[in-house]
Amino acid sequence: MVLKLGSKKREFFLFPEPKRLANATLQELKECKLGYRAKYVLDTSRIIASGKIDFDKLKKADYQQTKELLLKLPGIGNKVADCVMLFSLEKLDAFPLDTWMLKILQKYYSNNFCIDKKTISKKRYEDIHQKVLEHFGKHAGYSQQFLFKMERDLNEKKWL
Repeated sequence: MVLKLGSKKREFFLFPEPKRLANATLQELKECKLGYRAKYVLDTSRIIASGKIDFDKLKKADYQQTKELLLKLPGIGNKVADCVMLFSLEKLDAFPLDTWMLKILQKYYSNNFCIDKKTISKKRYEDIHQKVLEHFGKHAGYSQQFLFKMERDLNEKKWL
C-alpha cells in the first residue's frame, strides 16, 4: 500500500490475512525469517482461517475465557496471549509480562511486586498479573504500554 504523507509517498506493508498465511508453505514462512515460529504461524493461521475462532465473541468474553482459548493455539503462551488481548481484543486488563516488564516493575514498584526470577512459571505469571490488576486497576494494559515506552525512551532505545 502506498500512502502520500505530506509531499512524500510512503510504502507500507500490511500483515497478511490469515487465509493467505494458511495457504503458504512452511518453507515460504521460514524464508520470512520466522525461524521456529514458522510452524506456529502456519498452524494458527489455518485454525483462524477455518473459522474455528470467533474474534467478535472473544471481544465480548471475559479475560480468563479469552486467555484460555488463546493458550490452546500453537505457539501461544501467556505473554503473546496478553498481547493479542490488549492490542486486538480490547482487553484492557491484559498486561503482557516479559523480561522488560519484569525489570520495569522491579525498578519502580519493588515494594509492590517481588520479582526474583528472570523467567516465570504459568502460576507466577498469573499471580503477578493479579497483583498488577490490584495495583493499576482494570485498565492496567494502558499502564503497561506507558511504562514500557517510558523506560525505552529513558534508555534512548526509541524503536517504538
